[in-house]
Amino acid sequence: MDSPILCWMEGALLSSALDGAVVQQDAIIRPSDRPTCWVASDSLSFKAAIKFFKDNSGSNFTFTLTSNERAMSSGLRELLAIYKMMLHAQKVNLLQEKSIIWLTDSTNVVSFWNKGSSVKAVQSVVFDLVKLVKNMRCDLQILHLRRSDPRIVEVDQLSKEKDSDNWSLDYQSFTSLMASKPCEVDLFADASNARLAKYVSRFYDEKALATDGFTISWDIGTLWICPPVGEVAKIIRKIQGERCSGILIAPDWPAANFYTLVFDQNTLKRPFYGVTRLRPYICQNEKATRTPLFGYTDFEMLALFFKNQI
Repeated sequence: MDSPILCWMEGALLSSALDGAVVQQDAIIRPSDRPTCWVASDSLSFKAAIKFFKDNSGSNFTFTLTSNERAMSSGLRELLAIYKMMLHAQKVNLLQEKSIIWLTDSTNVVSFWNKGSSVKAVQSVVFDLVKLVKNMRCDLQILHLRRSDPRIVEVDQLSKEKDSDNWSLDYQSFTSLMASKPCEVDLFADASNARLAKYVSRFYDEKALATDGFTISWDIGTLWICPPVGEVAKIIRKIQGERCSGILIAPDWPAANFYTLVFDQNTLKRPFYGVTRLRPYICQNEKATRTPLFGYTDFEMLALFFKNQI
């Protein structure tokens, strides 16, 4: 094995990726000729957050934990966050053949990765993570940072932020629209808010039909689309460009950038053929009350029916 080298890391206090020993200012990091990606993560009782540093992706990721995962120990939740992120990265071809430096404030996670664990549930995740890293041809080193380190502070804040995009319609409004046009696939959902058995998640989910709705064909059945509002214009352009059918839910905001993609004055543009205006109750899984999309809104919502047969 190559000899370790000492690498200065912005004055941070790190643990050795090799033996977990705390060192002042310097960290022992294995050399690698692969592109290096720096990642930090933090996990609360209900959500895990991951942020990329010193990497071109510039991406943040959050995973809502299931009820079973919330009951796990904090160290196991942190380890599971790493495993889930790596599964997602494999799905979207994000970290293949890279040297990954993963930063955490959990000494337990560093110990789990370097030494394993006598706890069966922990060791099972470690074993699965080892296999995953090997399949992705990655080099993963997990380092410990103090909680006061700015990178950990930043990712901790990310884990506490309310996800205002994680919304859905109340069940009565949903079933009423299903009576007009039964849908088969919930295209922008997760395990906590999916209205249909088949759904596509933003991040990796073992129960999901696929990961990231923008990367797949939409000719997969009649679609129920209840998306992040900031993605509506992008979604409409994809609807216009491929064979698909379904219902798109969006706020009735005439000044929004997507509005002219749907309406020519009061006339619907193809492939939209019908619209229902309604005022449903907006369900927010993380109770992001400071967003317009929460509870009974002051504006109507649009249920836009579309069918594109190109």
